[in-house]
Amino acid sequence: IDNSHINVIEIENADKSMIGLVSSFILNRYNCDNIVVTKYKDFYVGSARSKYSDMFECLCNADCTYISMGSHKNAGGLSITKEEFCKFKNSIEKNKVIKIEDNRTLLEINENNFDIIMSDEMKDCLLELSPFGQGNPNILFKINNVSIIDCKKVKKHKFTLLEIQENNTFECKIIEGLFFGVYDKDIKAGTKLEYVTGILTLEGNLIVSSYRIKK
Repeated sequence: IDNSHINVIEIENADKSMIGLVSSFILNRYNCDNIVVTKYKDFYVGSARSKYSDMFECLCNADCTYISMGSHKNAGGLSITKEEFCKFKNSIEKNKVIKIEDNRTLLEINENNFDIIMSDEMKDCLLELSPFGQGNPNILFKINNVSIIDCKKVKKHKFTLLEIQENNTFECKIIEGLFFGVYDKDIKAGTKLEYVTGILTLEGNLIVSSYRIKK
């Protein structure tokens, strides 16, 4: 394995649900950017991981046509025909690894084992790659430093607009937060939250599972 290049690694007879784990293992064990592919039915599927090169740019600029492809700077997934795979491999292996100046990972795991959203780009990439494998649990996101700017109560539920303040991990923006079955009188316009956690829907709304009000 050459850690100065993006390695294309073909594995025969692999379960396609496992190649993401293999790609992550290779990245962590050998410190090299890679794309792991395996044959599935009559085409190829691949999973990509990188620390040092922009995988999104790499996959977008490959001299081939994909069946499907979704990626962000540090990870991606693809499917491609057998005919296009040869062109894909040749194109990728010409690329040398270019060091990323800001080498923060797009997904950070904090002490509570929540995934922290980094940006709009991150959210869009996750939605392209969803549903994250058959039978896997939903990803739980944690957003720090949130203000409720509007709140509507419908029966026992509360539908809110959440303004995400500027901090180290999230761009300032507004999303809808759904507090199902919440009676807390402090969930109202003007309330400031230390954090909120929940499941991100395909529409970009957050179904809240827990939160902490700022004191």
